[in-house]
Amino acid sequence: MEENTPSSSSSKLEVLSMLNRRVHQGIDLEEFLQEAADQIALAMNAARVTIYFLDKKRQELWSKIAHLEEISEIRLKLGQGVAGHVAESGETINIPASYSDKRFYAGIDQQTGFKTLSQLAAPIWDKNGEILGVVQILNKQDGIFTREDEQFLEILCPQFALLIENTSLYQMMKVTRLKNTRTFPLASRYNNIIGTSLDMQKVFSLIGKIAPTAITVLIRGESGTGKEMVARAIHLNSPRKDKPFVKIDCIALPETLLENELFGHEKGAYTGAISRMAGKIEAAKDGTLFIDEIGDMPLSMQGKLLRILQDRQYEPLGTTQSLEVKARILCATNQNLEKLLQEQKFRSDLYFRIKVAQIFLPPLRQRQSADIIALAEYFLEKFNRQYQKKIQGFSKESLTILTEYNWPGNVREMENAIESAVVLNEGICITPESLCLSPSIIPIPTIEQENLSLEEMEKRHILHVLQKTQGNKSKAAEILKIGRNTLLRKLEEYGLAGKTS
Repeated sequence: MEENTPSSSSSKLEVLSMLNRRVHQGIDLEEFLQEAADQIALAMNAARVTIYFLDKKRQELWSKIAHLEEISEIRLKLGQGVAGHVAESGETINIPASYSDKRFYAGIDQQTGFKTLSQLAAPIWDKNGEILGVVQILNKQDGIFTREDEQFLEILCPQFALLIENTSLYQMMKVTRLKNTRTFPLASRYNNIIGTSLDMQKVFSLIGKIAPTAITVLIRGESGTGKEMVARAIHLNSPRKDKPFVKIDCIALPETLLENELFGHEKGAYTGAISRMAGKIEAAKDGTLFIDEIGDMPLSMQGKLLRILQDRQYEPLGTTQSLEVKARILCATNQNLEKLLQEQKFRSDLYFRIKVAQIFLPPLRQRQSADIIALAEYFLEKFNRQYQKKIQGFSKESLTILTEYNWPGNVREMENAIESAVVLNEGICITPESLCLSPSIIPIPTIEQENLSLEEMEKRHILHVLQKTQGNKSKAAEILKIGRNTLLRKLEEYGLAGKTS
């Protein structure tokens, strides 16, 4: 058998190195898998690579990523073709001459016009010993696939598994809610952010437009809605994704420490400054600096931040020498900045400088039931793995509580609640007792809500319930404990009849 050349071995090491770096990043999984497939083909000197996922309900493999110009998707029954045999047996298969092997399925070649000569395929196993999918490589250009190629693929596949297990795709593949769907879709382009509601789709769309640019972004939303996760998604889907992502929290530090943390200091800048310390700006280099809770930044610091944004320069404490700011600036707040402007607690010039682009994250209580259930299932699977539990799902009563609860702490509160429930629960399903949540708990109204009229409050509540039921008026009327005709009349009165489906 022909041995791998030094250049081929180097290319393989580059593929493994790339996988290693990406495992714990909130990357665009689909884009990454396509990049990986391209690099594997190059490293193996092969014509095509296909990455299949296993649909256990249908007992089928479907091509998530494939070098296919002729057809949009491949579907194979378990045991059909070489990839199907790998998924069924769990063994790596190396075939030097496809058409002479009885496991080969020629139907795909007939559809594409491509002729498969040699092929190598290996299973992707998860930590629980279950097959997630198959990596298949076709037509080595300089001969046949070697034993070294097999070993490389067997090292590569666990890295794929680890990457998939660290994304929402893994959880979505396992939840019962999706068992009857044709495919297991990514929850979103940004694999660590769960949500399919219209509000979240707007968020994903904005991230997609903003990420490739260097524009300053203000991320707004209540505590626990995922502002830092969105900031990381912007960074990891930008040209700066391989550069540092550095966070500074304005609410966690007093003013003197905040300035020191942000700008750094020179030796002797103040008593106790025995050596030079780099600040967060310098640490971010040409990556991303995420300034969290900017609404709590002291006024004196706001002026200094404004200079950073305008002039792209700053001075560490203890020196007058200006340094260049190369990092991109992302900001986040749960504060009402417009109100702070009126109270003269936030600079108007800084306000307009940071809101060049804005992303508003909806509170969990305003998202649809489908989002809430998907998040709960995501966290259940996450903590099942962490605590080595085998809880299968939520009882009907628990799902009702999850969807009716107001979630004042938003996604962070849900994560903590599900973690606690997984630890406390002793049965096969999460029960209301394990959740320790009451559907009657209502968050304290904001000042803006307190000033609303009763009519406006009712109007907003009706819209909120309709959003949670995805426009199902009968279900909404049941939750509101009014007749369907009464609901239709109120929608007509409030001018909402044409705005709901």
